[in-house]
Amino acid sequence: SSTLSPVQPLNAILFLNPDLLEDAAQADRLRKQGIVLGPLHGIPFLVKGSFPIKDMPLSGGVTAWRNVISNKDTWAVEKLRQAGAIVMGQANMDNWASSATSSTSQIAGTVRSAYLQGALPGGSSGGSGVSAGAYLTNFTFGGETGGSIRNPGDRNGVVAYKVSGGSISVNGIIPLVPERDVIGPMARSAKDNAIIRDVVGAKDPNDPWAPILPLLEAQRPVPQTGFSSTAESYSLAGKRLGVIGTYVGLTHPNPGTGATTNTTGVQTTTPATKALIDRMMTEVRAAGATIDYVFMPPEVSTTYNRGTQAPQLQLNNTPYSNQVAAYVYRSVIENAIGRPDFTYSQNAAKVLETAALTTNISAARRAMMYNFDATSGAYTPGEAISFDSPAGNEHYRARAQQKDAFEAWMDAEGLDAVIWPMWPNKTRTGGTIIGRDLVNFMHLPAVTVPIGRLTQVATSTLAEGEEPLTMNITGRLYDDAKVLGVARAYEKIKPYRYSPTLAPAISGESFDFKRQAKKPYVRDFKAPVLTASMTATWGRNNTLILTGSVADASGVDRLDVSVAGSLIPAVVEGNTWKAVLPAEAAANAFLATASSVDIIVLAVDPAGNATSVSVDVIL
Repeated sequence: SSTLSPVQPLNAILFLNPDLLEDAAQADRLRKQGIVLGPLHGIPFLVKGSFPIKDMPLSGGVTAWRNVISNKDTWAVEKLRQAGAIVMGQANMDNWASSATSSTSQIAGTVRSAYLQGALPGGSSGGSGVSAGAYLTNFTFGGETGGSIRNPGDRNGVVAYKVSGGSISVNGIIPLVPERDVIGPMARSAKDNAIIRDVVGAKDPNDPWAPILPLLEAQRPVPQTGFSSTAESYSLAGKRLGVIGTYVGLTHPNPGTGATTNTTGVQTTTPATKALIDRMMTEVRAAGATIDYVFMPPEVSTTYNRGTQAPQLQLNNTPYSNQVAAYVYRSVIENAIGRPDFTYSQNAAKVLETAALTTNISAARRAMMYNFDATSGAYTPGEAISFDSPAGNEHYRARAQQKDAFEAWMDAEGLDAVIWPMWPNKTRTGGTIIGRDLVNFMHLPAVTVPIGRLTQVATSTLAEGEEPLTMNITGRLYDDAKVLGVARAYEKIKPYRYSPTLAPAISGESFDFKRQAKKPYVRDFKAPVLTASMTATWGRNNTLILTGSVADASGVDRLDVSVAGSLIPAVVEGNTWKAVLPAEAAANAFLATASSVDIIVLAVDPAGNATSVSVDVIL
């Protein structure tokens, strides 16, 4: 059919803000009084499920973390609220931001495309992309390590803006690879993105990136304001842009020897994609710009290594990445569950307890979360380290040298920005995302802008249909305003963005919204801390019987039992509880996890205090 059926939801939303309507009403009251908080007053937005929102879950899409409640907003949410924006809640995402192409969470399921049945929605910020593209909200925020803002932006036909490294604080946001993690807005125009960037651009001293910004700012400082005015007045006349030839299927004229594939290798490109790029080039020339195919020289290394410009060291294969990840994970969990009346050791113990809730997550990720000293604030080699450690400085100096070589090539070519298609060979369910090394390893700014539609052929079960294609615009580090300016100038030529076909707006649409979410308790830090225990035994007919005790002076508000990431019903009677996993479900759990399975019990009291216990049951 032409629209999604009721059994095929977009699944783009993870959690709604239970105070959403009250916040909107307050914005209306202020406006009636002549009070406008900022340029986004009354505008609703969503953030990725890895972003902290005060008194809302910080889950990363994972079931076992859905009752981890944030103590405060992350930086971007705080600044957006101050500018009058209304946080709707959190968008669905891939579990722990693990995929760059799809978005499936344990909590809300698989995000679906609003443009084409069976098409990928993009990941890991797929819910953010779909929500912006399908008009579920005015704008969203995603997070990116290797394309997770721009890829959903492309798949959902929106202008997705990946900022330069360290430009917007990521403090408190669940990380993937902290040394590359950034966040950025996703909106339906470059104009909106520039306005949003003006609001959130100030520097946060608590940002993990803050200590190494002086090193990264050697060529130009991190801009904090002026994005909107620059983007709106930007003209393509007299500018020089370059389409990277190898990224659209053209052979490098001088590939050299020992060059990396990402620098000189030819990317397979469909004729339809190449035709849209050629049309874009014609339009840009008509606007007064010079645009040609350009080729990066072999010595501009875009792979994740030191290249020939610094001592060889594959940093992603050394303890450094895990050590930094451990440091950032600790700060994330402390931001969410830290108690001011606890000592460092007590808070560290709570960090370990919360980290232990991860289920169905890779051993490498769990190692990151545990890889720090839980009893003291002093870190030693092999434990957690911050960005400004000696290893961190060495790492970022090497990254800067690679970036400098790329920018020197841009200078020699007289380029204001470089361009390529986000997917040169996109299909419904795959394709190649290119330029990730160039953008993410060098921390460069990038933005996607729609340039047309691609027709995807019919399959045995799916009809022929169209989905958007975007171009990626990239510039020098911290030259974000120019990148947004190029995007804004192009969308003024012809806005190729179109509304989704599977979830169109309904004329005269109205509905009654009833608040269903339970507002979390305001924490009372004097409340007692829960204690809990658990025993797992095999019963008759291969059922798995889980029993335990739970006690708290103020009572138990909720008790959840999670087996291999799935919740099972539990009964609490007094200070004891019991849950039974049927034989078929037990068999499925062990089938999914080989010979053993993690069982987690999470208990929460009315004040929001929580504790957990876990056992590893062996078949």
